[in-house]
Amino acid sequence: MKLKSLILLASVCFAYAASEKKFEECIYGCRRAAASGNADAQHNLPIVLHSYAADLFNGENGVKKNKFKAIELLRESAHLGNADAQHDLTVVLHSYAADLFNGENGVKKNRLEAVELFRESVRLGNADAQHDLTVALNYCAADFFNGTGVRKDILRAIEFFRESVKHRKCRRAKKSCCGASWLCSKSCQWRR
Repeated sequence: MKLKSLILLASVCFAYAASEKKFEECIYGCRRAAASGNADAQHNLPIVLHSYAADLFNGENGVKKNKFKAIELLRESAHLGNADAQHDLTVVLHSYAADLFNGENGVKKNRLEAVELFRESVRLGNADAQHDLTVALNYCAADFFNGTGVRKDILRAIEFFRESVKHRKCRRAKKSCCGASWLCSKSCQWRR
């Protein structure tokens, strides 16, 4: 595609995507035009990415639901400076992590991946994810301690419990962290 065509596509990209829902083509054109220095494309790209990510996450406007791809697009949009995408990314990470942790909404259960997404959501400023991260860390610690769904690994269990103690800043989380001190004391006895 010639540069002139890309610039034209970039200038009408947002309106085109909003009416036709052909986001993939629009994003491709916007990325190419933005990379060539087109100011309109550089402005529109994070907006289009954010809009498409919302449709992907919710499965709306004729777009098949794909939460993983939505997160990737939100990360890109947030990186490009879209403040709405930066906020939505923390919310979406928290929501998807909860689905992974519980194995809900068509998502296969994966507690370790959920912990990573909770961590990212907390790191990006989502205070609501703090409690869920602490709970998820405790469950992962118990899984490693008991060998539930993973190879038994007492040292890894201790790491998860210790991290959960660090994250128990909120009052709701303190009750769920009591196992950490018990396990750490047991590990000290085992090492003697």
